[in-house]
Amino acid sequence: MWVIKIGGSLAGNARLPGWLSLLAEDRARRWLIVPGGGPYADTVREMQGRWRFDDAHAHRMAVQAMGLYGAQLAAMQPALTANVELTALPDGAGGAIWCPGGDAAARLRGLPEDWRVSADSIALWVAQAQAARGLVLLKSAAPATTDQRASALAAAGYVDAFFPALLRARPLPCYWWSAADLPAALPPPETAEAQGIQPD
Repeated sequence: MWVIKIGGSLAGNARLPGWLSLLAEDRARRWLIVPGGGPYADTVREMQGRWRFDDAHAHRMAVQAMGLYGAQLAAMQPALTANVELTALPDGAGGAIWCPGGDAAARLRGLPEDWRVSADSIALWVAQAQAARGLVLLKSAAPATTDQRASALAAAGYVDAFFPALLRARPLPCYWWSAADLPAALPPPETAEAQGIQPD
């Protein structure tokens, strides 16, 4: 099984349906989709700025926002099964979407409850916990740096601040894909060496 995080910045991207179709139709691999927060998490940031509640509460709401984005993805591509519980994922090839529920944040043990953690680190945590073959981060564009170290990508704002420490603690094959480069079929992730994310 591979884990793929679909960035929240793709929520309104015209290529998003194509990527979802590729994941649903892939018979060579099993995909677990971890959604970003997208515009739903942006609302949490806006309300925190307005009402000044603490980061821990904002983090828990942002995790629930991932569930809303996951529901959007499932609505867009019904062939992808949506599940609230990670343990309820089906076997076999194809794709499933994890839609975090209200208690999901409490189950993400070891992750800080603040804005250092985004869906990037949560997807990596899920991949590690599920003993996945690796993680793919589907982003709206390529990173601004050619440095493949996780710390360099975090410094460039391409992954979140906690991602390097989490990858260093439990290394796992990680790659990024740019949504702008929609292929005719999904390539084997492990062949994208130039798009690898290396632990420091």
